[in-house]
Amino acid sequence: MKLISFNIDNDILEVHNNMWTGVETVTFNGYEVSRQFNWFRGDHDFAISTDDGNGTDYYRVVILMGMAGITVDVYRNEETLLAQSSEAKRRSRPNRSRNARRSRVTNPEALYHEEDLV
Repeated sequence: MKLISFNIDNDILEVHNNMWTGVETVTFNGYEVSRQFNWFRGDHDFAISTDDGNGTDYYRVVILMGMAGITVDVYRNEETLLAQSSEAKRRSRPNRSRNARRSRVTNPEALYHEEDLV
């Protein structure tokens, strides 16, 4: 069963999964680049030369099966291209401190005037 067909610039990444046998297949522009047997989580890593031929792009496709269904996450050079799982969505958000104190106002007079309080 085809899970996704994802366009990346001029390339097509397809992910296939067989629920009965557990075989996952990742194809890039019609060529099979990774094939694994997994039931619940599969990490597929592969490298593709860039279009100009001067470098290499490193791809990672993560297939997760959970209570919400099957999710597929796609990364290129550790940058999130497709985030379907909650794990990938958390990773793709910018880091922020959750318990950081807010800075105090240095000039409290600028907040209000005495005549505004009446």
